[in-house]
Amino acid sequence: MDARGRRVHQAFRSKGMMLERNALERAVKHLEGCDHEEGALHALMEKVGEGTFNSAVVTDEKLKQIIESSAVEKNLDAGQSTSALVDVFRMPRLLWDPVRKTFYHGSKPNIVADASSKIEIFRQRLYIVQQRLSRHPLFSKPQFSLAEEHQKEYIELKQLQSLVGDTGGRRYVLGMLVKVEDDCLFIEDFSTKFPIDLRHASMADGVYTENSIVVVEGSLRHDGVFEAVAVGMPPIEPKAITLETFEDIDFFGAGRLGREERESLMLKEAEDQIFVILSDVFLEEGATMTMLKMLFEGFDASEVPPKAFVLMGNFSRCKRPGDDLYTFKEQLKKLGKLMKGFKNLVENSTFIFMPGPDDHGINSIIPRPSLPELCFRDLKEAAPKVMLAPNPCRLRYCTQEMVLFRQDLHVRLRRSAQAATNRNQSYFDHIMTTLLHQGHLCPAPLQGQPIYWELDHTLHLYPTPDVLVLGDDAPVNCSNHHGCVCMCPGSFSAKGTFMVYRPSTRTAETSSIPVPP
Repeated sequence: MDARGRRVHQAFRSKGMMLERNALERAVKHLEGCDHEEGALHALMEKVGEGTFNSAVVTDEKLKQIIESSAVEKNLDAGQSTSALVDVFRMPRLLWDPVRKTFYHGSKPNIVADASSKIEIFRQRLYIVQQRLSRHPLFSKPQFSLAEEHQKEYIELKQLQSLVGDTGGRRYVLGMLVKVEDDCLFIEDFSTKFPIDLRHASMADGVYTENSIVVVEGSLRHDGVFEAVAVGMPPIEPKAITLETFEDIDFFGAGRLGREERESLMLKEAEDQIFVILSDVFLEEGATMTMLKMLFEGFDASEVPPKAFVLMGNFSRCKRPGDDLYTFKEQLKKLGKLMKGFKNLVENSTFIFMPGPDDHGINSIIPRPSLPELCFRDLKEAAPKVMLAPNPCRLRYCTQEMVLFRQDLHVRLRRSAQAATNRNQSYFDHIMTTLLHQGHLCPAPLQGQPIYWELDHTLHLYPTPDVLVLGDDAPVNCSNHHGCVCMCPGSFSAKGTFMVYRPSTRTAETSSIPVPP
């Protein structure tokens, strides 16, 4: 056994796993073809953890399946590994174990799941927020008995069950807003549930819908109703703390980065690259094609072309265009002819296409698979660097993790809001606050937006990403929330707006093109 083999063997042993001889040889061969062995080894161990609880021995067949089904779909670079597109349908399904106080790999997701999987969605959401708050300074009890003047103030979160018989006392609780009966809102945790009265409560920033996880200050009345005085979103945990706590877990699905690999990528990250992000690109309209031509002309003349163009749906103004894939294919062929005239962009930029909620697909359940490959054959002949992404899309550039989601959340969240929000903030800021604090891309009720129950983990925003893009039928906007750059590119076909993101400075710029009359 050579030095590399011994290192791989010892690394797996440190995680309680034993490789068969053939599996060890396969692992070593796999690592030889990787640019950064340390990061690739961590990623491989993370994926091997799935399904190995019945036996600590990793077989060659199991390892072969894991290597071949890696979640990292493609690189955006030719010969480099600075960026990767993650297939969310092959992301690791990480679930929280409340007994061992750690994450573990769940079983392979099944699109046709049973009813217990629906319940597990909300249990996992509450578990993740609960363990997150256990490390927050505001909710952490001092571990040593200190003099009273040196003790820090902290908030003790009570279980709802412990409030039975404790009427009138002001308490803090963590729970989920649910509707068990019509027009009656409850707060529920793992112990019990109570009706909740929000009429006189002070609401912090955010959109509070059914299934929202909230921290509530209030008291239990004699009639069994929890009267809220103040309601807020659970605070965000900084990404650095999350990664330090779970240093061997790959949440994002693109593999863990080793220290040397991270330092190397940070140098490349300082290079002046940009990402151009568009939403609602209606290809059947002549005005849209004219604006795309103007957009490409502007960037084609630059010395450093954009790293990538991200085109988010919808790609037709018609709602549910049906199964007319031939028309869609012809529209993409026309787009390919347009792109072919910009050699600098075709050779150096990657074009990523994401489906919108009303584009071609089986149904409106999220996550949505990528658009049909057969429609893009002519386009790929004109521009080979075309990639098809699911919705949501996860993209890692150097050390930065980007999450892109195309959904009309403004309407869905406003429609299902259970309490008035603070009007001092824009509604865009309220939505971004909600998504980041809830740690989820779509906290709306399931009846408003169906989700594949066993693929709910693909919508998690934990740890907090570096960039969050929400393609919504709303005005263009951008802001920074707790170190996360949040943006909405607006509608390109209707308003001519789009976003430009610069990873080197972690800044987003709103841009626009005049809409032809």
